[in-house]
Amino acid sequence: MDRWIARERCRAIRVAAWLAAVALFEGCSSPRQPVEVVAPQPPSPSVLQTKSAEKPHPELYRLKPPYTIFGVTYFPMPSAREYVEKGIASWYGDYFHGRATAAGELYDQDDLTAAHPTLPLHTVLRVTNLQNGRQAVLRVNDRGPFVKNRLIDLSRGAATALGFNEAGTALVKVEAIEPPPGMFNRITQARPEMVGVYVQVGAFRSQQKADHLARELEKLAQIRVHKAQVGEETFFRVRMGPFPSIETADSLVETLVAQGFGEGRIIVE
Repeated sequence: MDRWIARERCRAIRVAAWLAAVALFEGCSSPRQPVEVVAPQPPSPSVLQTKSAEKPHPELYRLKPPYTIFGVTYFPMPSAREYVEKGIASWYGDYFHGRATAAGELYDQDDLTAAHPTLPLHTVLRVTNLQNGRQAVLRVNDRGPFVKNRLIDLSRGAATALGFNEAGTALVKVEAIEPPPGMFNRITQARPEMVGVYVQVGAFRSQQKADHLARELEKLAQIRVHKAQVGEETFFRVRMGPFPSIETADSLVETLVAQGFGEGRIIVE
């Protein structure tokens, strides 16, 4: 136990150096309450095209679920009933325009469509941009995104309708729905939600380990230990934040991985 504590303390010191650099760069400390998140600046077109080109050909996952991409195996859901989740949305466009989707149709970047790794194809979704309240009803016709901490990949048309085509990413709420006639492809406006971006550093069966890690990191940023019941097991989840932007959370996740903490998970709530 002492060896584990010493190792976590060393890691926490290295993460502290990273957070100090972020604080200097941003000019202020992390907020103590959830804030409306500012999306990062859009990458250059060349970067967008390079990232898009990494998406596998749809033949890899069209016919034989489950499927494996980049070493990760995905198990498509049998049903989207009562599906609701918050997370980070991205979008994809030019490189795939006119190519076959996982549903077998041609991708039109200006349509209101989406790619999701596990929702049933042709599921109808209401996607809400939590930062500006814009909503769009659209259909899942492709698979993706195959990137850590991204919930859904939207078409350029959907990203434009939701107001984040220039930013590149947005905090969204995704709901599976059964739309009435005239509702499909509809754009509506709701009130923005005040949400926070958090990074889950670890999940432990031992509350002692979770509390210790939280104490090591609490001087660096606001941190909480959440008790969660998963089936018959109890887990203690250690979360840092909220952070002021998606970009900051992404950068922290990379730092945590580099320092041996494992895959940090971005939580939107």
